[in-house]
Amino acid sequence: MNLTAPTAPGSTTVARDVHQRRPLHLENILVPLDLSETSRSALRYAVPLALQFGARLTLLHVVEPPSPHTPASTGDHIDPPATSLAQARLTELYDEEVAPELHGQTILRHGCIYDQILSVARETHADLIITTTHGRTGLRHLLMGSTAECIVHGAPCAVLVVREPEEAAEN
Repeated sequence: MNLTAPTAPGSTTVARDVHQRRPLHLENILVPLDLSETSRSALRYAVPLALQFGARLTLLHVVEPPSPHTPASTGDHIDPPATSLAQARLTELYDEEVAPELHGQTILRHGCIYDQILSVARETHADLIITTTHGRTGLRHLLMGSTAECIVHGAPCAVLVVREPEEAAEN
């Protein structure tokens, strides 16, 4: 198999069942984006893989509630201007980065980031989730947690975690 995606130093691929030996087949790739330059780097892996396999590409952005005390189920946390801006940016990213011959979609959700990512992965029957990580360690990791870690542990499919470039992490 000849993959055209760049190699990912510091990246990790986790397969659901590493003992099953079968050819890699991708039909649906999910790329959660926080709309930062770091998350945009996941597209450098997703687009070539989607082209190679003829896979459907789904770009997802999740808008978190403004406060951890606002229940995600009430809808009270939804800020229409912020939602419109996020949807516009997501659509812009799709138009800029995704090859016109690819089939895909953008999805905007509200709520807990990793819960929504896992939910969309199940709904779209994702074969692969490609996400980024800031690579926080120590106290920062304990205080902020790791969305990527939660995705890897709960994903119904394989996950490729792309680490933030070292120079971006220092800024």
